[in-house]
Amino acid sequence: MEAPSNQVTTIVEAIHRRFAWAIVGSYAVAALLPGLGVWIRNAGPGANPAQQGGIHFSLPALMLGTLLLGRVLREDAIGSYHWCLASGLKASTCSRARGRDRSSTSRNAGSRNQLKGDRRAVTKHLIPALTALSALTLAAAFATQPPADPNAAEAKRIVNEFAARLQGELQKAITAGGPVNAIAVCRHKAPGIASDLSEKTGWDVGRTSLKLRNPKLDAPDAWEEEVLRKFEARKTAGENVQDMAYAEIVTTDGKKRYRFMKAIPTGPLCLTCHGTSVTPEVASALHNLYPNDRATGYKLGDIRGAFTLSKPI
Repeated sequence: MEAPSNQVTTIVEAIHRRFAWAIVGSYAVAALLPGLGVWIRNAGPGANPAQQGGIHFSLPALMLGTLLLGRVLREDAIGSYHWCLASGLKASTCSRARGRDRSSTSRNAGSRNQLKGDRRAVTKHLIPALTALSALTLAAAFATQPPADPNAAEAKRIVNEFAARLQGELQKAITAGGPVNAIAVCRHKAPGIASDLSEKTGWDVGRTSLKLRNPKLDAPDAWEEEVLRKFEARKTAGENVQDMAYAEIVTTDGKKRYRFMKAIPTGPLCLTCHGTSVTPEVASALHNLYPNDRATGYKLGDIRGAFTLSKPI
């Protein structure tokens, strides 16, 4: 019958080996799952092309794997004692084995060297394995990333040009004749900019909102209204309005169109004609031009509306 100390040694060696391979497996799963999550979110059903791009890699998973690796590679008697306890042996038996490990006899020194040799073997195989897993994880993260959506990128460029041109016109008008002049910019200049960009790019370009000033020109269709309400929900959840966008391929009467919307955050210039307290001159001009105006009462950072773009694909 095998001596108790040899039983303990055998059990500790087995635990070290099995625990090492368990870490390899869990490390691989923990590191690769984020890549799978990226694929599901960006390439799976219901993916939003406007949110594509960027590598989402699990640094915490790598840190966890490194910490666990360090625990496995500990070469001290206390570690062996704890693994002994974990095997289900009595504390007294483990304590005796721990005491034997500390003795200076050649037999126990040999057992101690055997354990160290086993751990060195684990180290020898485990470190290359984890290195390979890290490389594979990075490769998987890049491989599962869908290519950047060129339509979303183009739509964002058009929106940026629209916003820059409109803001320039508003600033110029206010400087020349005060806040009342800004009303004419949104009434005449904004539709002109949208028409120019539509002709130049091949996209249908416009603006819309849930609170309209000119219902004949800017009223949202059912899809746009749904996206605008989703924007409000996303803002309530804490998302930054400045970066808020949505894209979708919509099929209507058998024809596919790529549709894109970008939220318009309410800025200081917007408050001139859309804020909670406009000047009497602005209020009078708005009443004369838009008797059913609902586009006031906004605060800084609110969603004023959205740029809306579409094109056939």
